[in-house]
Amino acid sequence: MTTIRQASATWTGNIESGSGAMDIGAGAKGRFDQETRYAESDGHNPETLAAGALAGSYAMTLAAELAAAGHTPVEVHTTVRVVLEQDRGGDDFIPTVAINARVQINNIDHDAFLDIAAMARANCPLSNLFAGAEIALEADTVGG
Repeated sequence: MTTIRQASATWTGNIESGSGAMDIGAGAKGRFDQETRYAESDGHNPETLAAGALAGSYAMTLAAELAAAGHTPVEVHTTVRVVLEQDRGGDDFIPTVAINARVQINNIDHDAFLDIAAMARANCPLSNLFAGAEIALEADTVGG
């Protein structure tokens, strides 16, 4: 089975004063520019969208891996940080992506859970997009 998803972006103007618009489907649209990329401001940026996509994909993958191991989570909450840096030449790159997962789940050995969480990181389809970056994982169970 093949599933294709699509988003689009348009940039207008030069990099210093120009701006862009993204359409990620389902009516979700947002503007982006240099300020939204490098400073805290209203608007969007590609890195935040990538972080959101990975957070959703990892949560689904972890839930699937837990189910395959015979466990049903009550809730999987993930936060992803995409670190954007500039090299000495001023070029942007992403050296690190950090996934933080907190899972409310009953009756699972903590070490077994950590093994499943690591397997989910390795098998998460969106993790492949960040193959050149270090993908750090911090996972733990809560409650239960």
